[in-house]
Amino acid sequence: MDILIKPLLAVVAAIGFAMVFKVRKEHLWLVGVFAFFGYLTRNIFIGMGFGIELSTLAGALCVGIMVDIIGKKTKTQLRILKVPAGIPMIPGSFVFEAIKNLIVFVSSTTPDADKLSYFFYFGGKSVFILAALAFGLTASSVILKKTNS
Repeated sequence: MDILIKPLLAVVAAIGFAMVFKVRKEHLWLVGVFAFFGYLTRNIFIGMGFGIELSTLAGALCVGIMVDIIGKKTKTQLRILKVPAGIPMIPGSFVFEAIKNLIVFVSSTTPDADKLSYFFYFGGKSVFILAALAFGLTASSVILKKTNS
C-alpha cells in the first residue's frame, strides 16, 4: 500500500508547484498524472533493488517521455509540464543530511572525520540524484526529437 501513498503525495506536491509556475488550470491534472507515474516508476525500481539514483533516472525518463508525447498534443511548452512533475523526486532528505553533517563538522571543537565523510557521502548522492533527474527529463526530448525527424 505504501507504494501508492507516496506517488499520491507526489501528485499534491507537483500540482502545488505547477500552480507556482503558473501552469494553466486545464493542464494541472496532467502534471499530477505525470508526477504520479514518474514517482511510481521510481518506487517500483527502488523496490526491485536498484539504487535511488538509477530509480530516479527511470522515473524522470518516464515523466519526460509522457510529457513529450502528450505535451505535443496539447500544444503546451514541455518544460512547463516537466519541471513541476519532476520536483517531487528531488532528494531533500539527502541534502538535509549532507548539510547537517557539514554543520556539525564545522561547529565542533574536535574534528570528526565521520561527519565529514557523511557530508561527502550524502552530498555526492544528492548530486547524482539531481543529475539523473535532469538527464532523465531532458534526454527524452532528444530521443523523441531524433525519432520524429
